[in-house]
Amino acid sequence: MPEYYLCVPSRTDRGPLRHADLCLTGWPCMTYPQGCLDVGETCHLCYSTLRPDSRFRQLPCQHLFHQPCIDEWICTRDASCPLCRQTFYHLRTPYIMEHPVPSTPEVDVETDLREARQCFIRWWRDFFEFRWLRHDRAVTGRKLNHQRQHPR
Repeated sequence: MPEYYLCVPSRTDRGPLRHADLCLTGWPCMTYPQGCLDVGETCHLCYSTLRPDSRFRQLPCQHLFHQPCIDEWICTRDASCPLCRQTFYHLRTPYIMEHPVPSTPEVDVETDLREARQCFIRWWRDFFEFRWLRHDRAVTGRKLNHQRQHPR
């Protein structure tokens, strides 16, 4: 059975909006009647010429883009205007996230316990061998220093 979590996104972190959040913004989508657009005006995302029969979306900062272009930008890249960088992170809403619980595979407890013991024994041996090795080097070094300071 899956577990469900309430995800409350940060209103200041960078990132895209979910499509559901974009639909709730109320930003106008429109087509323009002939003569309302400047001749040669282009969409700053796809660089194609804006035609009166295309669908447009106007952001709160008054910038105008093709509706599919700006929707893709807002939902996959960043929740901000690509021109003036006005942010729309505050429009994120909490949502429920489903997290499937992984099925537990059959575990052989005996094998796991045996492997853990062997790993611990190897670590223990390595630890004490290293410690004795360090101790032997220190003793040898002291003997050499003593012999240098007090030659026979």
